[in-house]
Amino acid sequence: MPKYGMDSRLMGLLISSDYSTLPSNEFAVTQTSMGKRAAEIIYKALSEESFKVNFNATVYEITNELIRIAAHLMFGSELQFLHVKYAVEGDLCSLDIGIKKCPLCEYVKSDYSVCNLLLGFFGRLVELFLSRFAEIKIDSKEESCIASGSDQCNFVVKWRTPIGLPPPRQHEIEIRIDDEALEKKLREIENLDIYKKAVAYARQRRSSGGP
Repeated sequence: MPKYGMDSRLMGLLISSDYSTLPSNEFAVTQTSMGKRAAEIIYKALSEESFKVNFNATVYEITNELIRIAAHLMFGSELQFLHVKYAVEGDLCSLDIGIKKCPLCEYVKSDYSVCNLLLGFFGRLVELFLSRFAEIKIDSKEESCIASGSDQCNFVVKWRTPIGLPPPRQHEIEIRIDDEALEKKLREIENLDIYKKAVAYARQRRSSGGP
């Protein structure tokens, strides 16, 4: 396992297996749902007392750091960002997330974007965080994917500033990663059916001489 994060190669093998056997709409729904569930577990860990982070930013700009930290906790160094850019135009806010190395679509060749697990993960993280301040609706999509020939996986997460939410202002937030508490949360993820299935599938691929 890389420092922080799960063995995302296992997840990549599982995703490639599901992609080859499930209809595209069922594949997308299943993967997105798994990503949302993983986001909920990681976000809960970050929200607990033993997880604190230190930096200054507006409540919206904090989403940049949240995405990077949570993704590293979940996927470790196997997932590499090209950029995470926050933008605002009027009351429309967005995060543009570029991935230059994506282990989740490493074994897939497709005519369309397949990183639905990451799509659900990123969108749910932003939704959980901003919902602490006001009711909010998130719209997210994957605009390009390495599996379909692009040089990067690119995601856009959008939301409108809710009426009544105070304007962005500087906040001091502290995040301290507690190794023992983190390991406990990673064990929780490893007990999910999705991860157990990934481990079993990866072992089967290895024994049969697969990648």
